[in-house]
Amino acid sequence: MELSSFVYRQLNPTDKLLVDDFIKKQLSAIPKDHFYPPNSTILEKVLSKEDGVSQGVFEGEQLIGIRLTYKPGISKDNHGYDLGYPESDLIQVAQFHGTLIAAGKRYNG
Repeated sequence: MELSSFVYRQLNPTDKLLVDDFIKKQLSAIPKDHFYPPNSTILEKVLSKEDGVSQGVFEGEQLIGIRLTYKPGISKDNHGYDLGYPESDLIQVAQFHGTLIAAGKRYNG
């Protein structure tokens, strides 16, 4: 079996359309409650590294996976409020927003 060559890299704002298209395409292939896409504002913040990090996995030029982590800071989006964290700790909260892998690439190790 020949292994494909994958490239793992930080995503950035120029990847927004690529990520949006990838999410839309993959959502049609999974149950509705398995991935909740970020809203446009959060996605922009994560891609710009302003409030988070985003990684993409590419096979050649094709995006085949993403991982999104959001750092909401002291904002209403911070789930630390729901967990009863003191406000002084909210700046440390990072929310794993999800991993999404292309349908044909799942379960391959």
